[in-house]
Amino acid sequence: DPSIFKDADGTYYIYGTHITMSSTPDLINWTNLDNTWRNAFDAETREKIREWNKDSGNWYGYLWAPDVVYNEKMGKYCYYLSANGDTWKSNIVLLTSDSATGPFEYAGSIVYGGFTEDDWTQTDADEVLGTTTLPERYITNGIKNGRWGDAWPNCIDPTVFFDDVGNLWMAYGSWSGGIFMLELDEETGLRDYNVTYDTHEHSDAYFGKKIAGGQYVSGEGAYIEKIGDYYWL
Repeated sequence: DPSIFKDADGTYYIYGTHITMSSTPDLINWTNLDNTWRNAFDAETREKIREWNKDSGNWYGYLWAPDVVYNEKMGKYCYYLSANGDTWKSNIVLLTSDSATGPFEYAGSIVYGGFTEDDWTQTDADEVLGTTTLPERYITNGIKNGRWGDAWPNCIDPTVFFDDVGNLWMAYGSWSGGIFMLELDEETGLRDYNVTYDTHEHSDAYFGKKIAGGQYVSGEGAYIEKIGDYYWL
């Protein structure tokens, strides 16, 4: 799950699953920076990343598919990371730094998956949906019924990009529930809570606009780039 980023000084960085990173000045000669990179995450940041899913094992084994952008409005390097847990309990977190190599600080979570009526208020779903009761669709197609992946995404594999007019977007998702898109707030790098989404076959009020797949017939690890006149997925 590599993500390549070119810094202002011309250095290229590749960030990967399990908190891995390498750098190169020329795309030929590479320096592995895995240990340096992992040591840039202090204990507090590691705990905040895993607050929702609390996966077992070493602290970085369940962290997948990062994507990095430089946000000029924030003046920060923004590192978007999949924190994957058991039983669909996943979320995408944002870490920020003044340097491409860290140290990074936890800024918040963009979107959560795998919630139930017992724990959904630990996420931001109640704030986004504006309700004190978990809507039935997340229960019928939920973890307890073994159907989360039929309808809802595993919240992994973010790709983040600015469009031509400076709006910030994140596509994410999985083979199961589909690839979704959320608009982010350029001032914070987090979800834009002023943007709302309809709920129907191709959209959900919490997860955003569905742009591909679902029902276990989609890809994952989406990437979007503007080439010529079109945005390509």
